[in-house]
Amino acid sequence: MADEGDPYNLSNMLAHKREMRRRMEARMTQKENVMQMLQVLQAHIAQYNQDRAAPAVQVMIKADLDN
Repeated sequence: MADEGDPYNLSNMLAHKREMRRRMEARMTQKENVMQMLQVLQAHIAQYNQDRAAPAVQVMIKADLDN
């Protein structure tokens, strides 16, 4: 099997192409997972900010009602 290391061997070219496609698909899956995690994180941050702002708004409303 002298062809095994030959990059111009058709079988090696196809194996390389399959491996590159597999890696690309893995990267895309990883990218999709990261994007999904970012969306979840953004939603949590928005909820946290909303929860923190709510008491301040309630205090402002109460102050307006007291006047």
